[in-house]
Amino acid sequence: MATILSSIPGGLVAASVAFVIGYPCLRLRGPYFAVVTMCFAFVVHMVVQNIDLLGGVEGLWLAAMKKPIHVIRAIFYELMLMLMILVILFVRWLEGRNWKRPDYHSGGRRGGPNPRHSYPESRSWHSP
Repeated sequence: MATILSSIPGGLVAASVAFVIGYPCLRLRGPYFAVVTMCFAFVVHMVVQNIDLLGGVEGLWLAAMKKPIHVIRAIFYELMLMLMILVILFVRWLEGRNWKRPDYHSGGRRGGPNPRHSYPESRSWHSP
């Protein structure tokens, strides 16, 4: 049970570190995004390998639960299935939101206002 409980703070720490690193990386475009992402991955890998508190090259060894292996696998399968469903629902919720800023220069393509091609109301092309 301790393994399952320890995965919750581990996931929260991983998500917070991913947000801190990911926010500046996602602002980059093209090959710069790929290079910066690979550099961060390399740096994190080297840091984790060289810290003895984290187990160095061998990693951490956690005590297994005192249950048969098929029970442990079933528990982790169900937990990961619930996590996957939650992530899919969250992503669908994010996709449904309108994150785009109004683009006033493409009004003709989207049907919105285009200040470059609009005329004042006082100008009339028809004679009265």
